Amino acid sequence: MQNEQKPTLQTMLDRFNPQQREAATTIDGPLLVIAGAGSGKTSVLTARIAYLIQNGADPSRILALTFTKKAAEEMRERIIALSGPSARRICMGTFHSVFIRFLRPNAGRIGFPPGFTILDEDDSTSCLSRCIQNIIGKGRPPKQQWSEAQKKYFAELDANYKTKQVKEIISAYKNELITADMYDTPQQALRNKAGGREMLGPIFREYRDQCLRMGMMDFDDILLYTDILLANNPDVKNHLAASFDYILVDEYQDTNTAQYSILKRLTEWNRNICVVGDDSQSIYAFRGAKVKNIIDFPEHYAGCRVIKLERNYRSTQNIVNAANNVISHNETRIDKTCFTDAEKGAPILMLTGNDEREEAKNIVKTILEKKKEDKDLRYSDFAVLFRTNAQSRAIEDALVRNRIPYTVYSGTNFFSRMEVKDLMAYFRLAVNPGDDEAFLRVVNKPARGVGKKALETVCNVARSWNCSIWQAVTHPQFAFCGLQPKAYAGVKSFIEEMVGFIEMTWSKGAYETACAISDKVGFYAEYLSQNDEESQDRANNIRELVDSVKAFEEEVAGKDPDDGQSYAPNLAGFLENISLLSNADTGDDKEDKVSLMTVHCAKGLEFNTVFVSGTEQKLFPMEIDKTQFELEEERRLFYVAITRAKKNLYITKAKSRIRFGTRMDCYPSPFIGEMRSSAK
Repeated sequence: MQNEQKPTLQTMLDRFNPQQREAATTIDGPLLVIAGAGSGKTSVLTARIAYLIQNGADPSRILALTFTKKAAEEMRERIIALSGPSARRICMGTFHSVFIRFLRPNAGRIGFPPGFTILDEDDSTSCLSRCIQNIIGKGRPPKQQWSEAQKKYFAELDANYKTKQVKEIISAYKNELITADMYDTPQQALRNKAGGREMLGPIFREYRDQCLRMGMMDFDDILLYTDILLANNPDVKNHLAASFDYILVDEYQDTNTAQYSILKRLTEWNRNICVVGDDSQSIYAFRGAKVKNIIDFPEHYAGCRVIKLERNYRSTQNIVNAANNVISHNETRIDKTCFTDAEKGAPILMLTGNDEREEAKNIVKTILEKKKEDKDLRYSDFAVLFRTNAQSRAIEDALVRNRIPYTVYSGTNFFSRMEVKDLMAYFRLAVNPGDDEAFLRVVNKPARGVGKKALETVCNVARSWNCSIWQAVTHPQFAFCGLQPKAYAGVKSFIEEMVGFIEMTWSKGAYETACAISDKVGFYAEYLSQNDEESQDRANNIRELVDSVKAFEEEVAGKDPDDGQSYAPNLAGFLENISLLSNADTGDDKEDKVSLMTVHCAKGLEFNTVFVSGTEQKLFPMEIDKTQFELEEERRLFYVAITRAKKNLYITKAKSRIRFGTRMDCYPSPFIGEMRSSAK
């Protein structure tokens, strides 16, 4: 039997339709590729980079930016298959991973150490929570001394500064390139006071100062400080801009103000930028994404060439037509009409239940019927999409009752598990002793007699000295800060242990260091000694974490030194690699289970059969007084939902649903009618 020949760039180009071929072979000047759902944009982007290399471009002078590590790695491997090993030198990765590489050698210019580390979502939330209390809790008497009036006042004050809401506000401003100093003004304080949050400015500044003291950045900081670095240091900007002959950006519709600004700075004199995306799939406004970035791209880059990929290779005619009809009702959009040469396909069916339980039963019944009709269908061919996570409960219940395996996307991933985060905190502290969140997490794990009161004292000392906790506890004067003897002894023993880890981190390999820390700390042995199943699972997770360090070390050792996405083979390199993973990077897409997820999580995925559930007014679109912009964002979300389906699409709803403890009548979503008719 003859071996199947590897695909070549020419065979790819020969298979492309005229628009795909034009996008892949257009080299010079700004290029906007509008790629409709299922139009083969990844193949086009891959072929374009391979075409650049074939036509003499130096791979190390190509910058390709994506939104997930998984997308970058898959694209890189496909390019290597087409262009050979030299393609490993392409500078390709997520915005955050690439921009960190820009920041590290220039960290001192923005007030950070070169070894700065990244706060994950949980730790940034914890840090911000402490900052909020530092500001709004200042001068409060002990709780036991509060009068009734004070109890009420402090409760109302705390309610106005919930960490999640404050975090979202600060994140939004950072994505708009508004710093703490720019935000904390008398004028903004007056506006905040009118909204009951006059202390937002000082909280923002406190959080910024705390991150600087710790040598830590959150994800928003990576973008913000990259833009600040380029704006305030023309030599750095010019050097980076001159480092790349070609810049390519995937999913450009998901970029925010900060990402747009950085790209604009890098392309001031070299305008060879190609962006690929679909304005109809811009669904992350709540994270700061600006659909106008892609719509206004031709204005931002005069003389820009626009190529539209309108042929859908994924879905049947019925599904493509329904998607076209829905999105045509948006006024703010780039005009395009997707089409397909595929069969007309099965009709789009509506499933209506009397309540959410019956809606879920209808979904499960249909899955079982479809599998009975087609023995080749697997559970993984089915996906149930919903607008909010809360909708999954009734669906999960129905699946469990029918013994159908399923997975809920965006659940607790491996690196979010308690025991994994505990050992990771030791790793982080060994790399960056200024990491206060890591210190507070593990200084008393295992127990060393350092209780809550002692930790409050430690935090207060560090704050009064304007330094990190590590700097405070290692200072000679710390012995006189009033800690009880037992707590003081516990802190000192912890410091002695960590000093050894810190020295090893920078002199030994990642795996050797990880093993030494894990063995010394003893989490694995402790969990293994307990006989219950949960503890055994935790022990296995600890072992898996250490094994993952070994896998990382082997991967780094096997890479070309000139690889455009290499990490140092030490614990610092491992942490940076892990800190940049998203849920899309850590999910397992090989299991034979029905997929349950919000529509936001479904973007970029495709399934044989899709159920779009909860298609009711006040649920999809969501129940708020929608502005035209917000309604169009919801419509784009619905468009994304229906275009995930390849063969079968079911729109499901309930006639009534329990909301806020009361059963209420539900009415069909306006999007259902729009599927059947296009805008006039």
